[in-house]
Amino acid sequence: MNLVEKIKGTVHKWRYNNVFVNNYYASKRKELLTKKFISSKAYDELMTSYANADFTSFVDDAEQRTKNFMFRHMKHHKILGGWRWKGLWQYREQLIPIIFNENIKGIDFGGANGPISLTIPIVDFAKKDSFNRVVKYNSLTELDFLVDFIFSSHTLEHIEDLDLIFSQMNEKLNDEGQLIFLVPAYSCKRWNSGVHINKKFNDHAWTFYLSKNKPDHNFKKLNAFDLSVGRHFDVKVAEYVGDNSIYVLAKKRK
Repeated sequence: MNLVEKIKGTVHKWRYNNVFVNNYYASKRKELLTKKFISSKAYDELMTSYANADFTSFVDDAEQRTKNFMFRHMKHHKILGGWRWKGLWQYREQLIPIIFNENIKGIDFGGANGPISLTIPIVDFAKKDSFNRVVKYNSLTELDFLVDFIFSSHTLEHIEDLDLIFSQMNEKLNDEGQLIFLVPAYSCKRWNSGVHINKKFNDHAWTFYLSKNKPDHNFKKLNAFDLSVGRHFDVKVAEYVGDNSIYVLAKKRK
């Protein structure tokens, strides 16, 4: 990292991490991280701000660092949390009845850097989440209850032993339990294993793709994500989505 990048990083931290801005974020989260807002036209308008005409079908938002991508991930990270991701916006009709269902219980695995909800418990090794709340559970083994769904966004790529994590998830799911995964795809080069380095959240252990179209390029640590999930669960949906990501919906195997 050169001096210019360090200065930009310091300015960004000062701009977005002070008591006045944090108080503003907290008030906006109460308004926007709700079923009402995520279901609304206003959410659509926010997510499509600065977008091109082909926004819905376009998937290289992250790779190209589009103006829309930067707007969502920089300006609204601490307000929308996980809902800033385009893939979740694309599948919101499927997700809203799960995430905002007060009659079922779920967890946000690895969600400290962008929680999906103000009420769903987070499982993460971080001490606090990006909303400045204490993280109660640091591993799946600490959970003393079963859940109806497990949500995880841009986390599993950091984990070397996926089979162990999936086995632990299986143990914590109720019989009809569902899993919602969003992970980075190989198409964003800076997110590939061996390229992505992050001292805070660990490096990327895997470069994910879907088995229906294996990349021609010889990437390091290639992993067919749908097949990895499929060894443990019944995969219902597996698609490439915006922000160079992969969306998977799966269910506990009977």
